[in-house]
Amino acid sequence: MKIFFFIAGLLFSMILNAQIEGDWIFTKVMINGETVAEPGIKVTFTADGKMIMMGIEAGTYSYDAGAKMITVHSPMDKKLDGKMSVEKIDSREMIALKDKARLFYQRLDMKKVAKANAKSGLEGVWLTSDGQGNKVYMKFGLPDNLLILKKGEGFSEQTKGEWIFDKKGRSLYILSSRAFIKGNNTVINLKNKELTLLNKGKKTSAVKVDTAAEKEILTFTKKDFAEEQDENKLPWQDSYYELEFLDSISTVVYEENTLLNSINVFIKSSLIQHVTVNKDESNVVFRILKADNGDKVFFDEKNKNSDKYNSFFPMKELDLFKVSGKQRVKLPCGTYQCTVVEGFYDDFKIKYWMIDRMPGVFAKIVIQETEDDFKGKGNYDYKLFVLEKIIRK
Repeated sequence: MKIFFFIAGLLFSMILNAQIEGDWIFTKVMINGETVAEPGIKVTFTADGKMIMMGIEAGTYSYDAGAKMITVHSPMDKKLDGKMSVEKIDSREMIALKDKARLFYQRLDMKKVAKANAKSGLEGVWLTSDGQGNKVYMKFGLPDNLLILKKGEGFSEQTKGEWIFDKKGRSLYILSSRAFIKGNNTVINLKNKELTLLNKGKKTSAVKVDTAAEKEILTFTKKDFAEEQDENKLPWQDSYYELEFLDSISTVVYEENTLLNSINVFIKSSLIQHVTVNKDESNVVFRILKADNGDKVFFDEKNKNSDKYNSFFPMKELDLFKVSGKQRVKLPCGTYQCTVVEGFYDDFKIKYWMIDRMPGVFAKIVIQETEDDFKGKGNYDYKLFVLEKIIRK
């Protein structure tokens, strides 16, 4: 009998909860007629009495329809604890009173949201700026997941959230506690991979960027390598030809692509190698600069005489390697016959495409953090270098 009453009570509670059950946007907080906060976060009241905020279980709730009272218990945040009287609730809106504040909620139909988002054309990664010199990448996923990655000088931070697109109302609602465009955004422009938003009088423009769909993941392991190295199969073994060739070169430029793997996008910059040859001393010096948005910074200097036993000069000498074959690589700057080498340096896997008749020049290079280092953290360091041009004297 006790079990019967327990089940009956539970069912009755769920029937009452059904009036507020579902997904809501917590849009604003008003005190004495003034808006004091616009949280812009998603709140879900489940049928079994759980309250979920931004995907995290924040506590439990119960609803007394007769008294029009919501009781919340939250071990996560004591500010959520207590009772809220429901001033208004219908199919679109709920207004609740807590202490001196009026809390406004807008009801969501997640099926309609998913359908509208899928048709919006926003799916993918968009690049903008926060107005403080930091790049901001916004990854809109389906049905409504959002990842915002901010990158500045020497730092990066991620924020998760959700998004809601309304074509008819020309709005994009960003549900996130920290996003700089959180809340309701008016969509001024959305076409030709360009997006312009208006949020509280401030315009934000973004462009859609390509994802790193063509990246090559290095899957080889140290077990794949023989104890003896393939030294005799490597190109660039004629030191006289190496000096003659490099003496005809002024500069080698590579496009450097650094993977932001949480959003699967490459950040592009340039690696510039200025070549100086001293035939009397049989020496070659590569002075290496990095360039980003036109700004050039000295990065490194490689000296052949101090690195003469490095078969892969001016790049990293591999601790362990094998020649995996020959490959003809077609690039915008030309087509090159290459010797393909796979190997390890320190905690990284490396793959070189060494241009057979151009010692010191690579068609492509992939550098990838080994699995032992990134296992468990979900991210890994990955770079792709692609030959952009060779400037001759």
